[in-house]
Amino acid sequence: MHRHTQYSVTQQILLILLLGISGAPFAWANSSQIFHVEMIVFARENIATYRTADAAETPQLRQQPIEILAFTPTTAPTPYHFLAENALQLNATLSALLLSNRYQILMHSAWLQPITAANNPGPAVHITGGEHYAPESEEDEQWQIDGLLWLTRSPNGLNVALNLLLNEPDEQHKTRALPLVQQQRTRSGELLYFDHPAYGVLLLIAPHTANASASTSKRIDG
Repeated sequence: MHRHTQYSVTQQILLILLLGISGAPFAWANSSQIFHVEMIVFARENIATYRTADAAETPQLRQQPIEILAFTPTTAPTPYHFLAENALQLNATLSALLLSNRYQILMHSAWLQPITAANNPGPAVHITGGEHYAPESEEDEQWQIDGLLWLTRSPNGLNVALNLLLNEPDEQHKTRALPLVQQQRTRSGELLYFDHPAYGVLLLIAPHTANASASTSKRIDG
């Protein structure tokens, strides 16, 4: 077994930033511009021993959240469908995380979506991934990763609100929910990091380009 150098999450993020993942110019071509949204969720090695914090409040939704659908071949970009493998932009970041045995990749997905102005926000996107726990009934259906992502734009950048639950089985084979509720402001092309003591989320939002279309779907669940 090869021994790999272990990097902290901060070091990994800085490494990727230095390699040129971020820093794309921030500009709005028009109000209907489509963006590439890519997310990696990873668990830390201490997740099994982390004590459950107080549950987050369920957000009040003004609109029904949008589900990300399976990829379907098309000649034009299709918003709210998972992107193909050759359209993913965070593979170098993923490799950096995999250098350490302290992290477990739970999800790596990307999709396209429009981003509306903050004074006219669109619906949230429903985020699901990781393991799919077999339900006893439809009401019990549960994903390991389940939450909501809101994206809006303002003259100075992008507004990001994340309300995520990591559902993790405990020693009694019951599911405990680990909430991550954070808001950040960013610029197009920057790599965002959302921190939780038991897991982390990396998020990239960048303008969509024509070469992002591909022929096979890509969704990695741990």
